[in-house]
Amino acid sequence: MRIDDAADIGRVLHSARKERGWTQQQLADAAGVSRDWVVRVEQGNGRVEVQLVLRALSALGMAMSVATSRSPIDLAAIVERHRGGDGGV
Repeated sequence: MRIDDAADIGRVLHSARKERGWTQQQLADAAGVSRDWVVRVEQGNGRVEVQLVLRALSALGMAMSVATSRSPIDLAAIVERHRGGDGGV
């Protein structure tokens, strides 16, 4: 899932929590955060501290990854183009 804002993070946590059958308090206890924090994040309110989000995701058996939106660079093709395509310099 693409995360564009705090509300998206809230939706991910809410969905994962519900799939586990956990209450907000159970997630809060497992992540070491307050229930109020879970409520605020799930509602997309306020700013979220990344470290706390990572703890909540970990408690739910999840992890966060980051992907670049740029295409990967093919260095071998670039080198080959600069060599004129024949392997020589």
